[in-house]
Amino acid sequence: MQKIVKISGKSFIEIFIINDSILYANWCGYLNVDQVKEGCQAMLDAVVKYKLHLILNDNRLLLGSFTQAINWLKNEYMSNLVRAGTTRIAFIYSRDDAAKYSINRLLEVNTEYEGQAFDEYQEAFNWLTGITEINFTNIFLKVPNKLGEDISVIIKDILYISSLDNQITIFTKDSEYTCKKSLKSILEELPQPQFYRVHRSFIVNIHNVTSMKYHAGGAYRLYIAGLGEEFIPVGRSYAISLKETLRNLLE
Repeated sequence: MQKIVKISGKSFIEIFIINDSILYANWCGYLNVDQVKEGCQAMLDAVVKYKLHLILNDNRLLLGSFTQAINWLKNEYMSNLVRAGTTRIAFIYSRDDAAKYSINRLLEVNTEYEGQAFDEYQEAFNWLTGITEINFTNIFLKVPNKLGEDISVIIKDILYISSLDNQITIFTKDSEYTCKKSLKSILEELPQPQFYRVHRSFIVNIHNVTSMKYHAGGAYRLYIAGLGEEFIPVGRSYAISLKETLRNLLE
């Protein structure tokens, strides 16, 4: 079972530690230079604080170029990261061509650490750790049942989470789990932006979203794999940012 602990989060980057040994950074959206520096500094702080040597840099939701920050990364930041103890960095490519180009440029200027880019998470993790086979399905979220006992829910199996009357219900393909928690608190325990709040009453696992369709009155509906014609409403305040995030995943 993988142990994942979230230690930092911004709208453009979420930082986790996997198995007490790997820094996992999940980047999202378009980045300006200041955001690149802020996110990278948070990663460096974590490397120093937790004495980490391996970094998994997930760029699958990254959009656009960050080449304007390459010189800073090359001349200042990467040296500091290596001095802090980093020895190996695995990058996961974005599907966005400009973002992918930027990752390749960063790898080209590297002379201080062992780095490589991959299309898939499992390939990147295996290379980073030297593991040839690993079970990625057993990453759990602990939720209390009505008796106060913890139940383990496999995170990748979660389709969506709804909220009603001060309690949440977690829906997987085969089961439902209800507990006394808020959407805000449960979202803080989940990897983002894989889990995305789309409405005041709903969180979805966007990796299972098949489409987002316009509906009358300016509203949108999300359709989830395995749910047929059942849909999740999208709040108007969430629609623009959600469309941008899904655009890269669904292309």
